[in-house]
This record gives sequence, structure tokens and C-alpha cells, in this order.
Amino acid sequence: MRSSGNGHAHQIAKLFKELVERELKSIERAIETQRRELHEKINARETELRDDGGLDALFENYKAGLSKTERPESRVQERRMYYDWEGRLRSELGSWRMELAELEDRISDPQAILTSARRKVMRLLLRETLVVVNPGYNNIPTSQDEVCDTLEDCVIPVIRQMRKGKSHSEAFRVVAEKLGIRKTAVASRCTRGLDLNTEQFVKHVSDGRIVQVVKEKFPEQMQLIRRELASLYP
Repeated sequence: MRSSGNGHAHQIAKLFKELVERELKSIERAIETQRRELHEKINARETELRDDGGLDALFENYKAGLSKTERPESRVQERRMYYDWEGRLRSELGSWRMELAELEDRISDPQAILTSARRKVMRLLLRETLVVVNPGYNNIPTSQDEVCDTLEDCVIPVIRQMRKGKSHSEAFRVVAEKLGIRKTAVASRCTRGLDLNTEQFVKHVSDGRIVQVVKEKFPEQMQLIRRELASLYP
């Protein structure tokens, strides 16, 4: 006859497996959606850059959206503005290609995806277990904000966004929206969570010292750090 303890263990194992499978499907859907969107943006931008006439028309639309003081006053200024503008388009295209390459690398490593799914489910189960066992426990997370992994879910994605050219504030916002948590929670993990203030975090991301900071803060996740940050700081 199976003991009560073994019965509960079996139920927990079954629940864990079901939640991991559900999380894997969610991750796979998100990856496929992101992959499709990147392909569409890359193809559209490549088409734009190959069409000189179309590119000129886009530039005219760009100029039309500028304020009076921002518009070029001479032909020389206009050509300089055009090259700067085209450079930004090409830089953005390069960022999209890099993001797609990173996504393809992630797809080619199903074990890493599985590990990520298991980690998220484990955190969720731990949180729910604490709520049931000790409902008066003051340190139990009160929102999804506290369930997110500091390094994998917040810090590395923010660094990636900033290396693509986004400001730290915009990067916090983008990552927060993807996680479904507050922007301030993401910001906190990237600053107080690393024993840095915002100015230090921004500077370290810019000059590459952030890599050493996260290595010292998360020595047990060295493999993750090398895998995720190597392409950002070659």
C-alpha cells in the first residue's frame, strides 16, 4: 500500500511535469512569434535598402516629420543627415540580424530551453508551497515581480536591449512588458540587485565591465553568463 507521503510526491512530480510541458509550449510559441517578426522586419528593411528610389522617398517622409529647427538648411547638411539616417537603418538591420542569430542559437539548444522552463516552474511551485505551508510568512512574494530570476530573466535581457542601442529606461520597459512585471522591479534587479546605482549600471554596460560584475555576483551561473554575453562583448 502506497504511503500518503509517496502519494503526494507522485502528485507533485506529475504536476511539475505538466507545468514544465506547458511552459515549454509557451516558450516555443514566443520564440516562433519573435522569429517570424524578425524575419519580416529584416526582409522589409533589406528591400528598402536595395531600392534607392524608395529609400529617397522614405527619407523625404522622415524629413517631413522633423521640426523646423531640425531640418537641414543646406544641401551639404541634407546629405550628411541622409547618411546618418541611412546608417541608423543599417545599424538597426544589423541588430535584428544579431537578435535572429541569437534566437537561432537558442532554438538549437533545447536543453537550455528545458532548463529555463524547469527553473521557472520550480520557482512557481516553491512560492505556492510556501503560501500553503506558512500563510503568515512575511517574505512570500506578493506578485510575479519577485518570482523572476534576476540574471536570466532581467539583467541579461536588459543588457541585450541596451547593446542594441536602447536607453536603460527603454530596456527596463521592454523587458518588464515581456515578463509581465513592473518596470521598477526590472530596474531594481539591474541596479540594487547588482550593488550598483543606475549611473554605474549604464556605464558598466557601455564599457563591458558589467560582465565581470555579473560573474562575481553569480559565480554559479558562469556557463549561462558566457553563453549569453559572449556575442554582446566579443
